[in-house]
Amino acid sequence: MLETGGIISRPSKTQIFASSVDNASIVLQTDKACLDADDFRVKYETELAMHQSVESDINGLRKVTDDINITRLQLQTEIKALKEELIFMKNHEEEVNGLQNQIANSELTVELAALKSQDLSKNMVVIQAQYDELAWKSREELDKYWSQQIEESTTVVTLQTAEIGAAEIIWT
Repeated sequence: MLETGGIISRPSKTQIFASSVDNASIVLQTDKACLDADDFRVKYETELAMHQSVESDINGLRKVTDDINITRLQLQTEIKALKEELIFMKNHEEEVNGLQNQIANSELTVELAALKSQDLSKNMVVIQAQYDELAWKSREELDKYWSQQIEESTTVVTLQTAEIGAAEIIWT
């Protein structure tokens, strides 16, 4: 109800309808603002999650970059050491070739330290004596062996002759 100069008047239907439309419009704007706020919150949270993911990826890549740099430095150190070793090897090869050329161009003299000369004739006499003793022993053993063989053969022949003689007497 509206007051106009002391008289209370009733609002008209048109005014009520206009107020209702205004209220509905305000409620609609409020709902739209709430929806927009929700959309912005969702977008913010999505962007925040993406931002955190990207930061996590960046930190991971920093670690990978650090590892790569350490590996690169190690490889550079190894390359430097290998280059120095290669230079050393080339120098060594040149030295070896130079020494081989020196050896090839120079006469090689070898001196052998000879043992004291021994009296070979004394050694020969000792060896001859040992040989003679072995030969004498061998002859003695052979003589004994053949004598024994002859005795055995003679005994066998004598026995067989006696048996033959006895057999002839029996058959006659």
